[in-house]
Amino acid sequence: MNRMLSVTAAAAAALLLAGCESPAKAPADAAIKSAESAIEAARSEAQKFVPEQLKAAQDAVAAAKAKFTAGEYPAALTAAQDAAKKAGDLATAAKAKRDEITAAWKAAAAQLAAQMQAIKEKLAELEKAKKLPQGLDQQAVQQAKDGLAGLTKDWSDAAAKFSAGQLEEAVAALRGLLPKAGEIAAKLQPAAPAAQAAKK
Repeated sequence: MNRMLSVTAAAAAALLLAGCESPAKAPADAAIKSAESAIEAARSEAQKFVPEQLKAAQDAVAAAKAKFTAGEYPAALTAAQDAAKKAGDLATAAKAKRDEITAAWKAAAAQLAAQMQAIKEKLAELEKAKKLPQGLDQQAVQQAKDGLAGLTKDWSDAAAKFSAGQLEEAVAALRGLLPKAGEIAAKLQPAAPAAQAAKK
């Protein structure tokens, strides 16, 4: 009889212990898995545009897992909820960064297009003229034509990068072409008399 009571008491104690342990365990486990899934879904874009935030979310999941493994389920749940929030913000942050870079590309492209169009119009005007304005020679015109051709190719290369998903590199390349366009346009401006005299 005493033996039966002892076994029953032990079983009851085990059930009580399990009951004390489990309330936060399942929610913590679910939150950790949810955070991991959100990170995986956003990983590709986040790695490109918000790598620091991606790392922060991954670190938060790792911290939640460590607490879970240690049996600190309430703390693991809190950490997992924080990780899930960080993971949930990844997609939004990545999209915002992509939109920002895309806007920068469009602005630089519009500026470069305007500069190149002005160069083309100036070249067309000079070709129609019977003779070049004083202070402008044929060599400068040819250099401008060659520069425009090179600029067109460089823009095409930058556009290929943009299409391939190398957005930040593409924007940097395109912005780097703006000063070059300014230099080409300057070649088509007649040199000042003092500059002409110095050349002679």
